[in-house]
Amino acid sequence: MATFLVTSKMDPALAARVDASVRGRRKRPGATFGPRVVALLRIGAVTAAVAFVAWLFLTRSRSRQDVEQTKQALLDEVRVKSASLTPYDKECVARSAAWLVRFSGPHEGDFIDDDVRAPGAFDTILAQPIVYVRGPIGAFTSTAGIIDAASTSTKDPFVVCLV
Repeated sequence: MATFLVTSKMDPALAARVDASVRGRRKRPGATFGPRVVALLRIGAVTAAVAFVAWLFLTRSRSRQDVEQTKQALLDEVRVKSASLTPYDKECVARSAAWLVRFSGPHEGDFIDDDVRAPGAFDTILAQPIVYVRGPIGAFTSTAGIIDAASTSTKDPFVVCLV
């Protein structure tokens, strides 16, 4: 007997359990790993969880920084391009809205300008910048309808054909 807690009158199984408990080498029945391995596994699990949360936080932070940098680059590009617009360019939306409202009414009949009939004139006209908005004719009777139609307008085969 290696300890004073165990006596010769004790049941041998109890004495073995007490002895194992005092020595610190107790192993639960059916346990695969010893106490040190279990402790190391627990520490490893906690460390992995902390590392994962830190990685998640850093990834989110980097993602926000990337979005902010992209946003700033786009804003800078818009500022540069809008500074190069002429007053005529800035009035394009108002001119287009007026035409859309005018042409949303009843069909005025077919008309071909003589300037378009000349050879190569149609290609010259198509080479100029155009405004294309897709939507129902009834949407173009007011400025609010034009804005709604323009916001939902997407690229379609007709535009691709013209380009």
